[in-house]
Amino acid sequence: MMLPVSAGYIEAKARVIRGTDRITAFISAAGEFKADSKNVARRAKIEQMLRELKDILWKVEEDIQYMENAVSQGTAKIDVKYTSSSRALSTTFDNLYYELAAFADVQKISLSPVLDLSLSATLNKTIGSGSTNVSHDQLPKRSSFEIFEFPIFSGIITERQGFDDLFNSIMSHAPELPDVE
Repeated sequence: MMLPVSAGYIEAKARVIRGTDRITAFISAAGEFKADSKNVARRAKIEQMLRELKDILWKVEEDIQYMENAVSQGTAKIDVKYTSSSRALSTTFDNLYYELAAFADVQKISLSPVLDLSLSATLNKTIGSGSTNVSHDQLPKRSSFEIFEFPIFSGIITERQGFDDLFNSIMSHAPELPDVE
């Protein structure tokens, strides 16, 4: 049995609603953390939730775009003629997302997994200074490196633009990094 063309619209809308529900649960957990901010377990829980936040954002944005394309191409549900439903869902999600992003900023909690790019930085500095024969003995110990937080690209082509924008934003706020890093 073949599903109607509008099934994609309905599935995308359901995923957006589930994403919004997850963000609402994250806000509830953030409230619990604020009430007991010394609780290490709650902090670990909220940190893990917040690391998932950008992935949820990208998926929701993709589904909102799918819904809007379905409306413009006439493949949405028969009774859906305008993008007002997707816009309302997008606005609701965005409000919740930015509330959590602000909470993370105030609490100094990263929204991205941490990557240690310091080895690359050290290699670039060593090679840039004229030494091209670098052994592991010449590198400083990891503990002396500064750690930078960067998002990880999932490999999904529709998420590339968002990743690229976020990466460039981070890089523009790190003037201490030379262009080669």
